[in-house]
Amino acid sequence: MTTKPALSVIVPTYQGAANILTTLNSLERQRLRDFEVIVVIDGSTDNTQEVIEKATFTFPLHLCVQPNKGRAGARNAGVKAARADILVFFDDDLIIEDDVLTQYQALANEHHPIVVGGLYAVPPAGPDEFSDYAKYLDTKWVSGITQASRSVLKDPYLTAANCMINLDVFKQLGGFDERLRDAEDFDLAVRAFEKHIPILLDKNILAGHHLQPDFRTYARRLVEYQKAQSTLRVVNPAAARYTAARAQRSRAKKIFYWLLAGQAWISLVDKNALRFLPRKMRFRIYDLLLTAYAVTRSTK
Repeated sequence: MTTKPALSVIVPTYQGAANILTTLNSLERQRLRDFEVIVVIDGSTDNTQEVIEKATFTFPLHLCVQPNKGRAGARNAGVKAARADILVFFDDDLIIEDDVLTQYQALANEHHPIVVGGLYAVPPAGPDEFSDYAKYLDTKWVSGITQASRSVLKDPYLTAANCMINLDVFKQLGGFDERLRDAEDFDLAVRAFEKHIPILLDKNILAGHHLQPDFRTYARRLVEYQKAQSTLRVVNPAAARYTAARAQRSRAKKIFYWLLAGQAWISLVDKNALRFLPRKMRFRIYDLLLTAYAVTRSTK
């Protein structure tokens, strides 16, 4: 194909052999066909490349293999290889609805510089307590950003798991900051806000993401993200206007959190030991356990 595609889809992956075909097969089902896909294999030691090369797709697919640079470095490498003027970013384990690229192209044609799609949780097979709680967290998180299904955001928010960015705007913002190993997408959103570049959230541009396997893994991931927020406030001081620094806590509250932060509580949740409690009460307890776990470990 000699002409530019309408969209360049960039998928970073690390140790993604078990998941990458989920995203690529979803892209194969897209109604829009005028796109290319760039998969950036970011220092993987598994057989991701072999898995991709054995599969067959009707869209142009380009592989970039590089030493590990983190998500920011992988996405930036994908942009360098892209030929379209509109960039779409997906994570490597998404189930992407068939009309997502069609919707992104339509919004690009309406001159929206940055668009963030919606994510829904894909639970494991069978009933699972943590899956129910994770879906509740997803709903609470997105509702906290805006109640509207489509709106220009009043505060910075961006998930590079499912988003579209105009190439010129991406270059104007300087791309993803490779000093950050996490929260690099939120950092880009902050820089967009500082330059008065609007971000549109459209919850109807849907992709399903696979949940963390259990409460313990989710809690550890939350600690990593909170540490990244602290790093971000150093790397990009403007982020301090949109993220709260850790407040000083009373001795009583510190003791309270310490008592709730033990591994035994996490194990109880993963064993469904609190399932006998009413749902609202259980989820409130889970909220407290997550907070306690995060605040007692994110300073370590």
